[in-house]
Amino acid sequence: MDQKIIHPVDILQELIAILTTRIDAVSKLIMPPEEEKAQVIVKQSERFINELVEELSNYGDAVQATAERDNQYQNSWKQVLRTVAGMPPDESEKIFYSLEQSLKSIYNELLDEENQLPPSIYKLISRQSNGILN
Repeated sequence: MDQKIIHPVDILQELIAILTTRIDAVSKLIMPPEEEKAQVIVKQSERFINELVEELSNYGDAVQATAERDNQYQNSWKQVLRTVAGMPPDESEKIFYSLEQSLKSIYNELLDEENQLPPSIYKLISRQSNGILN
């Protein structure tokens, strides 16, 4: 059985990219009267990104110019983006919450790799995972 090697920089950068996409998704998929909920999600994503960037700063030269964007969340969003224009609000909200489940799954998969993660990253991911709005 092949064991996937997890690099902390890759994890941090991928989560930053996913959360940036989450901000785009909420702005395109959550319509009024749910705008207040959308603002809460955007603020949460921005806070999570700031925490991840702070952790990423500990890795200096290992930081890469681009982050991985070939994951379950990003691929789902790319598919949705093609059809979002003119989508009924109830359908777009349903899609957003399916993306949220995908985000939660990504965090849970990372948490399953506790023995490969530095303790500071595991603690950060665990806290963020618990904070994701369901």
